[in-house]
Amino acid sequence: MRTRLIEYYGPERAEMVGEQAELAGVFIFGALMETITTWLEGNLSLTRDELIEHTADLGLLIVEHVYRPTTTGRTPEPATPSTP
Repeated sequence: MRTRLIEYYGPERAEMVGEQAELAGVFIFGALMETITTWLEGNLSLTRDELIEHTADLGLLIVEHVYRPTTTGRTPEPATPSTP
């Protein structure tokens, strides 16, 4: 998948968001496993096709968010935890 993202967005952009992309991958994997498990247990009232469609839509939203261009052309700085 990384190769496809590099082909689509270019190697420079993919390099700039490396850590965000890794986190997004872990997030997508965990969320997908939980969603499929819940669906298999019968706790989501979706058809198989609806599950696939919604899952693909959400996955694309996450990927587009991570690789989105900014108005300044730079990757946004990562958020830092606030100190109370």
